[in-house]
Order: sequence, then C-alpha cells, then structure tokens
Amino acid sequence: MISVAITNYNYGRYLGMAIESALAFTDDVTVYDDCSTDASREVAEMYSVPFIVNESNSGGPVWGSNLAIEQAKGDYLFYLDADNIMLGVPENLTADYTYCPIPIIDDSNKVIDMWRYDGWPLTAAEAIANYKRTIGMPVPWGGFWRLDFLRSRNLKWEPWPSTDMAADFHTCVRWMLAHPTLAYHPEPCLAFRQHEGQWSASPERDVMLSDARKLASII
Repeated sequence: MISVAITNYNYGRYLGMAIESALAFTDDVTVYDDCSTDASREVAEMYSVPFIVNESNSGGPVWGSNLAIEQAKGDYLFYLDADNIMLGVPENLTADYTYCPIPIIDDSNKVIDMWRYDGWPLTAAEAIANYKRTIGMPVPWGGFWRLDFLRSRNLKWEPWPSTDMAADFHTCVRWMLAHPTLAYHPEPCLAFRQHEGQWSASPERDVMLSDARKLASII
C-alpha cells in the first residue's frame, strides 16, 4: 500500500485537488499542516482525511515530512506538496526509491514543461557521483520511498538551521549515503505546479548552493 503525506501551508486553494488526486490511488492520505491561517482545515474536512497541525509554524515542510515517516501505514511513502498533484503509482514497486519524470503545470493544470530523468543514476553510488559533478540533486525528489528502508536507517528530513526550510540536497545526499536501491519509472507520478509565492522556494538558495559545494568536496 502507498501512504501519501501532503505537506501544507496556506494552500487551501490547491489542497482539494491534491487530496483528490491522492485518494484516487490510496486510502492512506494525511495532511500535515504548518499552522495555516486560510481555509485549509475546512477543505481537508470535506474529504475526511486526517489533518495534523504543527503546534508552531516551522516555515517549511520538514516537520510534517518527518512525522509522516513515523505515522505512515503503507509499504511506500509518497510526499506531495499541497500545490502539486499525484498522477499515478508505478507497478511492481521493489526499489528503496523509485522516481519518475515530472510535468510542470500552471494554475489551469496545463502542462508547460517537463522534467525528464532518462539516463539519471540508478545506483546510490552513481547518484553521489552525479551530485559531486553537477552540484545538483543526487536524484530528483518526487518519488516513492520504501518505509522499511527509511525507518531501519533512522532517516529524517534535515532542516536548514536558520529557517527550518527543507535542506533538500543535504537530506537527499544523506539518504543516498545510506545506499538505497534505485529505480526509474518512465511515466509521471507527480505534477509540479508552478506559481507565484512558491512555498518550496527557500530564501537562502544562494547560501545553500555554496554549502552544497562544500559538502560535495568532503564526501
């Protein structure tokens, strides 16, 4: 079974679409809310899915992402930002992490671009080598993580110290260093929505890029 963790902050205008898309593939859908002040709770209640609220606003999805690792009931965990849409589940999931191409959509759900990953790394060692060569993500996020793998290695999302935003490249590098098996599914499983005020855009990207270069030099 697939568990879907929807991380949300004031994305009530998108949240219903995210929940509906996930419920098409699994009954285990939970919204992890970072103290939204909009109608997000009311939207979630319309779909009768668990709506778990952080006690204090953390400024990012790290809190909910880590709690999902503890609480998910399925064999695989899929992270879905509330402004994105789940498109499918690969058949015969067997790898510790399976990733897919990602269409980019606008607010009308029109596909405006596509992130394709054909030829990307299919071993953790290759993923780390790719990171050191490009100073980019070892593998793209937006896939399916085997929960037994994450839990057995006590893997968690790593926050950026000054803002608690998701230090995604740090997290991804550390998880790759735990030697997951990797697989690539050629059909999209996630649509990424491009819009103004993207919650996932960190205000410290330049600093994080500098830190990524330093990390690449020592691993």
